[in-house]
Amino acid sequence: MWELKGRIQSENALALGTAITVSGVVTRISGNDVLVTTPDLGSGSDAIARRAIGEAEIVTAAAGFQERRSLTFSPISLMFFTSGMPPADHSDAIQRAREGLYLDLAT
Repeated sequence: MWELKGRIQSENALALGTAITVSGVVTRISGNDVLVTTPDLGSGSDAIARRAIGEAEIVTAAAGFQERRSLTFSPISLMFFTSGMPPADHSDAIQRAREGLYLDLAT
């Protein structure tokens, strides 16, 4: 399982609480904290980072619409969890996803 953690940038603390599931990806907002969990689809950390960030940004935009203000999502960490193993930090994929730099493993 993959887990992306982030924060909603806002001058005021938010009183939001929601969870949205789309195609197995669960996005939760609690206050200013955002948590996206997705199953391991075998697509690698870069693809997971792009998808999870996209899901978080969509849910954050919807929350901003509901709150009648612009909200911005900022990712903090991307972790991969395997049963019986310590979590693996893949946070470096966040920067590549934000910059549009993707590893091409086909070459």
